[in-house]
Amino acid sequence: MNIYFDCEFTKLITPIDPEPAELISIGCVSDTNETFYAENETSISRPEIFSDFVIEVVAPLLEGGDYLMPYSTIAANLKAWIESFGEEVRLLSDAPVYDYPYVDHMFQNYGWPSNLIKQPRQLWHARFSNNVDEIFRTQGYRRHHALDDAIVNKLAYEKVMNERRF
Repeated sequence: MNIYFDCEFTKLITPIDPEPAELISIGCVSDTNETFYAENETSISRPEIFSDFVIEVVAPLLEGGDYLMPYSTIAANLKAWIESFGEEVRLLSDAPVYDYPYVDHMFQNYGWPSNLIKQPRQLWHARFSNNVDEIFRTQGYRRHHALDDAIVNKLAYEKVMNERRF
C-alpha cells in the first residue's frame, strides 16, 4: 500500500537557523483514496514562529475544528490509521527531505506503526512535476494545504504510471 503524504511546517529550515521548524499540518491519501489530515494545535497557537510565507500562504488554508489536535494525538491517530491497512505501507512524497523528518520525529517519540516501511520514496519525474502543475491549475486543489498537496501528488503519480503503460 502506498500512502502519499505532505507536511506543512512553520518555516523552511536553512543551515543558519538557530530554531527548528515545527509541524503545522500533515495530509495523507492512500492508494484506495482513504485520507488522513491533522493540524498541530501547539504550533498553530504560536503564529509568531511562522515565516512570512506560512503567514501569507499556509495559515489561511488551515481548517481548525476537529482537525486541530495535540502533536501526540496526531502521532497516535496517524499510527492507528496506517496500521488499519493491515498490510505493508510505504510513504511517498514529492519532498521527503523536508517532509519525512516530521514523520520520523513523530514516530520516534510516540511509536512506529508496525507495518510502515521506514524509508520514504521520492516522487519526482519531469512529467510528474508537469502533471502536478496542471492538476493544481485545472482541478481546484489548494497548493500548500497538506491534504490537497498529497492528493495532487497521488493523482500526478498515477497519471505518470498510466502513461508509462502505453
